[in-house]
Amino acid sequence: MGLGSGVQRGQSERGPAAATRPNSTVEACMVEYHLHVDADRDGVVDDDRSHNDRWAWGPGSKGAIILCNNDDENRRRRCDNEDAEINAAPDPDDIAPLVIRRVAGHPPAPGSWRGFLEVSAEDALRVRVFASRSSGAAQVLGAGVVVPPEGGTAEAGEATEGDAAGAGEAAQNVTPAVLSWALPDLNFTEKELGVEAVMYAQGSFNGEVVIKLRIERGAAGTHEEQVRLRVAPWIAFNHLDPTTRVYVGEAIDNAEFRRDLAAQVAAAGLPPPEVAEAAYGRDRWLQDAMEIGFSSLPRTGPPAARHLPVVLRTANDREKMGWGPIDRYPRERMLEPGFGWVQAMPPSKSGGTLDSFGNLECSPPFTHSGRGKEYKFGRLIYGEHPGGTARRNMQRDVVDFLRAQRVQEPFALNTGWLEVGHVDEVMSFVPVKNAPKKFKVALASPTEAVSILRRLKAARQGTAPLLRLTPPPPLPDHPPDVMTPQDQYDSYHLRTVDEVLDDSSFMNVQTTVQGSIDGIKAKLMDELDLAETDFIPLPVLFMTTENNLHVAYTPGVVNMLVLTKPDKTVRLVIPKPFGPEVGGVCQFESNIRTALGPPADTGVDLEFVDDFFTYHVNYGEIHCGTNSKREPPVDRWWWEQQV
Repeated sequence: MGLGSGVQRGQSERGPAAATRPNSTVEACMVEYHLHVDADRDGVVDDDRSHNDRWAWGPGSKGAIILCNNDDENRRRRCDNEDAEINAAPDPDDIAPLVIRRVAGHPPAPGSWRGFLEVSAEDALRVRVFASRSSGAAQVLGAGVVVPPEGGTAEAGEATEGDAAGAGEAAQNVTPAVLSWALPDLNFTEKELGVEAVMYAQGSFNGEVVIKLRIERGAAGTHEEQVRLRVAPWIAFNHLDPTTRVYVGEAIDNAEFRRDLAAQVAAAGLPPPEVAEAAYGRDRWLQDAMEIGFSSLPRTGPPAARHLPVVLRTANDREKMGWGPIDRYPRERMLEPGFGWVQAMPPSKSGGTLDSFGNLECSPPFTHSGRGKEYKFGRLIYGEHPGGTARRNMQRDVVDFLRAQRVQEPFALNTGWLEVGHVDEVMSFVPVKNAPKKFKVALASPTEAVSILRRLKAARQGTAPLLRLTPPPPLPDHPPDVMTPQDQYDSYHLRTVDEVLDDSSFMNVQTTVQGSIDGIKAKLMDELDLAETDFIPLPVLFMTTENNLHVAYTPGVVNMLVLTKPDKTVRLVIPKPFGPEVGGVCQFESNIRTALGPPADTGVDLEFVDDFFTYHVNYGEIHCGTNSKREPPVDRWWWEQQV
C-alpha cells in the first residue's frame, strides 16, 4: 500500500498536463544554457566550448578575440567605442559575437529561472557588451560613457582605468560602468550579443577580459561558466607593407617641396598626398605627431581577418610645449569610418622630443635564427638616452603600451647623443627584393662620407664644393627674431672638400658620431639577427650643436620616405644631400645610387628631393615631415605568433 501510494502520488504530480513544465530538479537539470564564441578564430561561432576559458598564442591555438572599436562610423569625431550603442554599418563588423545557446532538444527553462551576464569591476572598464550585433543595439554591460558637453565631443574618450583611479573633474561626466546584466528572459534557443573593447592592453591590463554567464535555477542550484577574450593588439606598419596614402603638413615655406613630393608619390602610383592644412600653423612635423598601425579581428575569408587601421597619437601636447598643434590632426582629420584613433596616455607637457614618433620605427618581418623565433610583424625600435632625464626619454606609459601589445617586442637604441634623439635620423628599413631577408638597413655613415671626400682630395678635387645651393629670400612676414634662410645657410661654413678635411675638430666629430652609430649597428645585429651585408652605409656628415649633441650637417639621407608598391618594389624619396660636386654631379648621390644597387635586381627606385631650407635647417628631413598609411598583410595573423 505504501509503495503503491507513493507511485500514485508521483503519477499524480507528474501527470500529462505537467509533463512539459520542467519543475522538478531532475528535469531542470536537463535544461542547459552555454556561452559560445569564435575560439578557433575562423570568423564563425564555435559549437565546441572546450576552449572558452583559455587563451593561447600560436598556430592552431584557441581563444576568442575582440576589437578595440575606435573608428568613427557616424562621423562625429568620436570613436565608436566611446558611446553606448552599435553605430551605423559597417560598425557591426567591428563587434565580436557572444552567443548564449540552449542545448538542442532541451525544453525552455522554468519561468522562475534567471540568467545574468557579469564582468569584474576591472573588466567593466575595458569592454562593452551589446544586446545584439545590429546597428542601434544598446549596451547592456561594461564601460561607462563620457557624456560630452552639449554640441561638443569627448576628447579623451570613455572611462579608463586611470579615470577610475584618479576620479577628478572628467569623471563627474561619466555614466557608471555596468557589472551585471539580467537577461530579460530565457525563452530563446539562441541569443547573439556583441562585444567590443574600449582599450588596448596597457599597464595592469594584459589584454584579456572574462565574461561570465550565471543561471539561477532555483532548487537545482546555480550554473556558472565563463569565456576569456583577448583584445586585438595595436600593430605598427613596416616598410614591406604596401603604401596606400601619404600625408604632409602645409607650412608657409614648403609649397615647392610639396609639389616635388606629390610628383614622387604619383610616380609610385599613389593618390596625391593628403595635406594637413595651414590651420596647423608652422608645425610641419607630421611624423612626430603620429604612428599609423592596425588591429585585426578574425572573420570568414578571404582575407581571414577584419583589418582596422588605427593612428596612435604622440603623448606630447605639442601646442602647450610651444611646438605647434599638429598632434591634433590625427583625431580631427583622420578619425573616420574604417580608420581608428588611440592615444597611449593623455597628452601632456611632461615629455620631450623622444616622445615624437620619428623616434619609433618598425622592422620588417624576420626570423631570429639564434632565438628560434619568428617575428611575423617585425619589431618596434625606439631611441633612448641612458642616464638622461625623463624629457630625454620616451614616456614610460608609451613604452608600456607598446610592450603590452606583445606582438612586436620593442627594444631601444641609444640615440641620446643626437640633438633631436630620433631613430629615423640614423637609420631606415629598405625593402630589397634580392636580399636574404627581403630588406636591408640604410645606416647613416660619416665614415662613408669622409671616404668619398678623401678619394676626391686624392684625385686633386679638394676644391669640389659642398652644399651648393641658393637660399630663398625671407618671407614677407618673417619674424625679426628668427634666422633668415641666408643666415641659416651661412652657419654651414664648410663648403669644399678641403675645408671639411682640414677642420680637425669637425673630423673628430665624424669619428665620435661613427662610434655611436657603430653601437647602434651592433644592437640591431643582435636584436634583428642581421649580418654585416644586411646594412647599406649612406654618406652623412654630422655637426655638434650648442648643447654638445649632434645633428646632420649634410642632409640626412637615411631620413627618407619609403613608398612600397603592392609587388614589394619601392620608390625612395631621399633628401637631396648636396654633397661634393664634380662635373656637376653630386658624388654623394652617385654613391647612394650605387650602394642601393640596380633597380632591376633590387626593386629599389629612388629620387632626391630638396628639403634643405624647409626641413634640414630645422633639424629634420623628409621622413620627419611626412607620414604614410599602409595595407595590412593578408598572409599572416597576429594570433598565430609565438610570444
